[in-house]
Amino acid sequence: MSEISKRTKSENERINLLVFIFATLMDAFFVVGYLQDASVGNISWTYAIIVVAVVAVGLLINAVLYIRNHGSVALRHTVMVGYGVLYAVIMYGANSDLVFIAAFPMASIFILYFDFAFILRSSIGVIVINVAYVVRCVVNGKMNSGIDITTSTLILQLATVVLTMVVVCAITKLAAQLNSEKVSRALTNQQKSETLLEEILHISKQVKGNSSTAASLMEELQQSTISTANALDEISTGNSSNAESIEQQTVMTSQIQEMITKTSNRSQGMKQVAEMSMESIDKGRDSMQKLLEQADAIAAENAKVHTLMGALTENTKEVAEITQNIFDISSQTNMLALNASIESARAGEAGRGFAVVAEQIRVLAEQTRQLTEGISQITAKLQENAEETQERINGVLEASEQEKNLIQVTDKDFTQIRSQMDHLNEDVVNVSEEISQIMTANDSIVESISQISAVSEEVSANTSQAAEMGYQTSEQAAKVGSLMNELQESAVELEKYI
Repeated sequence: MSEISKRTKSENERINLLVFIFATLMDAFFVVGYLQDASVGNISWTYAIIVVAVVAVGLLINAVLYIRNHGSVALRHTVMVGYGVLYAVIMYGANSDLVFIAAFPMASIFILYFDFAFILRSSIGVIVINVAYVVRCVVNGKMNSGIDITTSTLILQLATVVLTMVVVCAITKLAAQLNSEKVSRALTNQQKSETLLEEILHISKQVKGNSSTAASLMEELQQSTISTANALDEISTGNSSNAESIEQQTVMTSQIQEMITKTSNRSQGMKQVAEMSMESIDKGRDSMQKLLEQADAIAAENAKVHTLMGALTENTKEVAEITQNIFDISSQTNMLALNASIESARAGEAGRGFAVVAEQIRVLAEQTRQLTEGISQITAKLQENAEETQERINGVLEASEQEKNLIQVTDKDFTQIRSQMDHLNEDVVNVSEEISQIMTANDSIVESISQISAVSEEVSANTSQAAEMGYQTSEQAAKVGSLMNELQESAVELEKYI
C-alpha cells in the first residue's frame, strides 16, 4: 500500500469518527429535548417514545459498523438514513415551524467525505421531506405551531432548503475534484522523482566504472613507460662502455644488436600502448559528453518537478478557499439556529423544547467552525511543506549545476590529456626512428671499427634523450591517473545527492 493510500484511509477513519460523534450528539440533543417537552406536556409521550426509538435504532447500527471497521464506507449511509428518518419524524410532529433547519448541520459535516453522489442523495431526501411538509401544511391549512399557514413562510422555508442543498452539492463536487487532482498529481510527482533518482544512480555508477578502467589503463601505461626508460638507460650505459674500449665494442657488437632488437620491440609495444591510451581517452571524452547531456536532462526534469510543486501549492490554496466556504456555511447555520431560538422564545411554552435543540445546533455549528479552522491550519501546513519542497528542489538544481561544471572541467582535462598523448606518440615514433638508425649504425660496425666510437656516442646521446622522454611520459601518466581518481571521487560525491 502506497503512502497516498495509507493517508487516504487514515483520513476516512478520522472523518468517520467525527461524523459518528456529531450524529450521536445530535441524536442525544433531540432525545433530551423531546423528553423534556413530553414531561411538561408540550408533546405526547407516544411521540417522544417514537423519537427515542428511531434514535436508538440508528445509534445502535452506527456503533456496530464503526466498532467493526473505523474506515467503513457503509457508516456514512447508515448515518444518513438514520438521521433522515429522525428528520422526517420531527418535521411532522414538532410544534415549531423552524425545525427544518435541523438538516443543515448534518449536511455540512457530510461535505468532509468529498462524495458528490452521497451528498446529492442526502440533499434530495431533505428536499423531498420539506416538499411533503409544505404540502401537508397546505392541506391542513395550519403550520406545525398551530397558526394559520403563511405562504411567504412556506416559500422561504422551501427556497432556503433547496438553495442550501444546491450550494452543499456544488461545494462537495468542486472539493472532490480538487482532492482527486491533488492525489493524482502527488502520485505522478512521486513516480517521476523515483525514475529520475534511478537514472542518476545508473549514470553515477557508469562514471565511477569508466573512471576506474581509465585509471587502470594509465597505471599500465606508466609501468610500460618506466620499463622502456630503464631499458634505454641500459642501452646508454652500454654505449658509454663501448666508447672506452673499441676492442671490447667489437666483441659486444652482437650483444648490442640483440639489445637494439629488444628495444625496437619494446618501442613498438609502447607505441601500441600509446595508441590504445589515446583511444581510451577519446572514449572517456565521449562518455563525459554523454554525462554532460544527461546532466542537462536531469536539470530539465528537476525544473519540471519545481513547476509541478508550484501547481501543488496553488491547489492547496484552492482547498483553503473551499474550507473557508464550509466555515461560511457553518456561520450561516449558527445564525439560523439563533433565529430559531428567537422564534422559539416568541412561541412561548410551545417552543421551549425546540429552543434547547436550536441552542445545541448553534453549539454544533460553532464546533463545525472550529473544525474548519483546524482544516485551514492543516492546509496552511501542507502549503508550507510544498514551499519547503520547492526550496529543496532548488538545492538539487544547484547541485546539478555544480555537477555540470565539474563535468565540463573534467572534459577540458581529457582534452589536455589527449594533446599530451599526441606528443607522447610523436616521441615514441622518434624513438623508433632513432632505434632504426642505431641498427643501421651497428651494421656498419662490421665494415669499419673506426666509426664505432662516433656512432656509439650518438646512440648514447639519443638513448639518454629517449630515457628522459620515457620518464616524462611516466609523470604524465601519473597525472592522468590522478585525474581519473578525482573523477571517481566526483562520482562518489554525486551518489550522496541520490
